[in-house]
Amino acid sequence: MTAHAKLSPSGSKRWFACPGSLVLEAPIPNKSNTYSDDGTAMHDIAARCLTMHYQATKYIGTEVPVHHEGEDERFVEFTDDMAELVQGYVDTVRVIGIGNEVHVEKRVDFSEFVQLPDSFGTADAIVIDDRAGELVLIDLKTGHTPVVVEENSQLMLYALGVLAMLADGDQVPVGPAPTEEECDLV
Repeated sequence: MTAHAKLSPSGSKRWFACPGSLVLEAPIPNKSNTYSDDGTAMHDIAARCLTMHYQATKYIGTEVPVHHEGEDERFVEFTDDMAELVQGYVDTVRVIGIGNEVHVEKRVDFSEFVQLPDSFGTADAIVIDDRAGELVLIDLKTGHTPVVVEENSQLMLYALGVLAMLADGDQVPVGPAPTEEECDLV
């Protein structure tokens, strides 16, 4: 499991609106629950599907580890319902990614924009379409809370970080873009 930043992009809507929330929440431990563990498992399987060109149904019944280093071991059984949700996300990323540069579970640093060192998040999927001059960020949401896409601060922070990375000429090794044949696997 990866480290967490002080300024969590997923909580950015809250800390933009109320910067004091960071101080008030600092002493509260970040505990996992069934929903966060399920989300962690689904993100893990989605990344495997995208990087290894599998379908999510391959993992039904798999016990997915969701614990962080130093924690007691916890596992989530990957279910049919999870596979359906994850496959929809995977299909979307694969289709948008055809012929483009695709990054999966990419750490994105946005420190320069919030003026706090070590401010980063992990973008679920980034698609860079050089021909069209487009940057597409796709975030897997696994909960039951509706997410507003327009002016979504989490995705805007990721976009700033990716644009800074591209402006600096930073490149990360990525696998080849999926072909139409690979996308037909879904």
